[in-house]
Amino acid sequence: MKKLLQGLRAYGDTARVDEMIELTGLVLDTDTVKQATDGLLEECRKAIEEQPNNKKVMVLDQDVSINATQLVQRVDDLISLSEDISKFSDELAFRPVALVKPWQQFKNWSFPVDDAHLLVGVKRHGFGQWEKIKNDESLSIGPKIALTGGAGTAVPGVSTN
Repeated sequence: MKKLLQGLRAYGDTARVDEMIELTGLVLDTDTVKQATDGLLEECRKAIEEQPNNKKVMVLDQDVSINATQLVQRVDDLISLSEDISKFSDELAFRPVALVKPWQQFKNWSFPVDDAHLLVGVKRHGFGQWEKIKNDESLSIGPKIALTGGAGTAVPGVSTN
């Protein structure tokens, strides 16, 4: 269950089951993983619907406690991001529609272009896949991202170089 959640949190879209399997090392066939992710999301959505005034709905699945509210929000956000970026024949031409206040000023981070390229990286490689995003040369943000922590615990930041 934990690996299934990891894949779902990274890619969101259950159509990306093959990537979920590759990322997590799940030893299950595509149909089984698709059915499990669809079932889990259905269970989470139902729990949220049954508790409309609860901002943090939890479900227990195979002895794993899951924040259903957070999981469904992440999946919906990743699907929406993918749909928005897919409207462009060149993904790198994508720019967020909403005005976003720059989170900090760094002289080497070009807002909104680098923000958009970071989002394209999330769409391509999955949420939390900072090493893959950093190494995607087409995004042109690799040198601007500083990763701290060991393998599997990389934390993104902006390089001050």
